Amino acid sequence: MCRPRATDASPELGTNARATSLAPTGQFVSCNCERMEIEQRNRHRRSVRLPGFDYAAVGAFFVTLIAFDRQNLFGGIDDSAFQPNLLGVMATEEWLAIRLHRVGIELGPFVVMPNHLHGIVLRTEPAGLAATQPNEQTRSGQPHGLGSGTLGAIVGAYKAAVTRRHRRTSADSKAIVWQRSFYEHVIRDDNDWNAIANYIEDNPTRWFEDSENPARIMATKT
Repeated sequence: MCRPRATDASPELGTNARATSLAPTGQFVSCNCERMEIEQRNRHRRSVRLPGFDYAAVGAFFVTLIAFDRQNLFGGIDDSAFQPNLLGVMATEEWLAIRLHRVGIELGPFVVMPNHLHGIVLRTEPAGLAATQPNEQTRSGQPHGLGSGTLGAIVGAYKAAVTRRHRRTSADSKAIVWQRSFYEHVIRDDNDWNAIANYIEDNPTRWFEDSENPARIMATKT
């Protein structure tokens, strides 16, 4: 699993295997990028923010969200394919709903895994412009406020939506679903996009090698 820089923050499923350009697809896919696999093993991560980069500007971003305590909350892997439980279905549905609730936001390839999610978020217009669109509203029916179009706000709203649904359907009204942070990487060009899209695609097939797999973590300790 690839881990770019950590950041604080509270449709149909496509079937295309690999992305080939910087174009929004919204497809649900699964990843292989040896360069990223090697880099993620370095626990002292360097910042991947571009100097002076405006995270509310037009662009494409690779994000990774981790389940609380790295528990396998969302399902399991069977025959190299992700099998979601109810929470995993919720996590998928809410991710797809992002583009329905946000003007100027599209989704690229993504995958929900047993204890994390990888996805690409594309901004098709600056956050300031998107926030002024007359039809854009939050789930509460109120217009988005200042800063609501930033990547952190988008991810935070997604995580909150999944948590709310889980608490409503579980016996634990205080259940925690996500780690506080998420990881982000600015996609620089088509080569970067393709490497990340392929990494996402192959992720389920590499689960038993994944550094976030609790079984693998335990095996390395014995």
